[in-house]
Amino acid sequence: MKNKINLFDAINIVVGSMIGSGIFLVPSIIANYLPNGWYMIALWIIAGLITIAGALTYAEIANKIPAQGGQYVYLKELYNSFIGFLFAWTLFFVIQSGTIAAVAIAFSKYLGTFFNFISENNYIINYGFFKLNTAQIIAIISIWILTYINIKGIKLGALFQNIFTVSKVLAIVILIILAFSYKEGSFNNLNSINIDKINIDIMLLLPAIALSFSKIFFAYDAWYSVTYVSQEVEKPQINIPLSMVIGTLIVTFIYVLTNLAYIYVIPINEMGKIPDNRIAQEVASRVLPDIGPVLIAIGIIISTLGCNNGLILSGPRVIAVLAQDKLFNPYLAKVHYTYQTPYIALIFQAIWTTILIVLGTYSQLLTYVTFASISFNVLTVIGIFILRKKYKYENQNYKTFLYPITPIVYIIFGILFIAYLIKGDLISTLAGLFIILSGTPIYLYYKNKNIKNSKK
Repeated sequence: MKNKINLFDAINIVVGSMIGSGIFLVPSIIANYLPNGWYMIALWIIAGLITIAGALTYAEIANKIPAQGGQYVYLKELYNSFIGFLFAWTLFFVIQSGTIAAVAIAFSKYLGTFFNFISENNYIINYGFFKLNTAQIIAIISIWILTYINIKGIKLGALFQNIFTVSKVLAIVILIILAFSYKEGSFNNLNSINIDKINIDIMLLLPAIALSFSKIFFAYDAWYSVTYVSQEVEKPQINIPLSMVIGTLIVTFIYVLTNLAYIYVIPINEMGKIPDNRIAQEVASRVLPDIGPVLIAIGIIISTLGCNNGLILSGPRVIAVLAQDKLFNPYLAKVHYTYQTPYIALIFQAIWTTILIVLGTYSQLLTYVTFASISFNVLTVIGIFILRKKYKYENQNYKTFLYPITPIVYIIFGILFIAYLIKGDLISTLAGLFIILSGTPIYLYYKNKNIKNSKK
């Protein structure tokens, strides 16, 4: 595959993949967990700083190992091929595909604002155990259209990503400006309180804070997706690290400002009562009663399309590299002669995501793999210490800012969060662990096959 996309494209992959539907819903979801508005702003800032710490650390690894497949290759090189395989297995079959499915359904729901026939209650097929509604059909169609665009070349996929990302960032900025111009708004809303939380013991508040973080980190996720396309980025040793750091800084700034704008218009004790947690639409309806909700619906439609385009573009590169390493079906490593894209892997991802949408299992799968996703991220960040022992650093273009404090902060927070997940939801954590380890027989099959072939 040829290097085809520049730093601006790479930044848009990071920003576009991160900003999906989360920022439009999560603030309302977590509002009931927190004592006042200051807590909410603080949590979004802390989560942003933790994400930036991860990006700063990944940046050094990406600079030293600018390989296609990103995190899979990092884990393979810094630990072993088994750890790398389990990450790629979980990413492709659950994390990436499950997220694409969930975001596609969110896209369909908001498109249903304009077309009433698109609804989860409008069934085309309804035969007992098998049901298929119009929201699922539209979600599937959107995935296949985006897949086709990305098969036609990473430059075309990046062009659409740029359009989607710039459009949704502009939409959010306009919403922020309009919110702060709202005459009835006030920064005093930061002091508004949830009566049942204000005098609660700190030890009882910690689980609520941890639960809030789990929702917030969902909105911050996918900042590392650009590493999967490293060899299709110009000057990957420079542009991959820069795109992750700049992208996470941009998103953190946008998220914090957006939450401030929400609270400026709606106090936290009202925020948690908004129907379906559609906080952005509620803010827009108060600021622009006539057209606000419609404009936000359009913004979310663009946002979800952009998010999925970034995920669809990046994910198949991991399974393609896995296939190149002869740890999966080699057919998935095939690159299109004309478009220079891993078209078989892209098609395979679309088929699997379609199955998840039809079966309706994507939401539950995502619940199970929160543990897996965080665990692999923590392992990768720990890898920075292995990297520095393994490689020489005479001509290093980038070193982690405030090393070793930056990676240590991320690792400590990640371990504490994993401990909370184990304590708070042991069943889902064990299910997540089972999903990760379910790839072991496949790994052993291909590993033994490679050993036998090498002896011939």
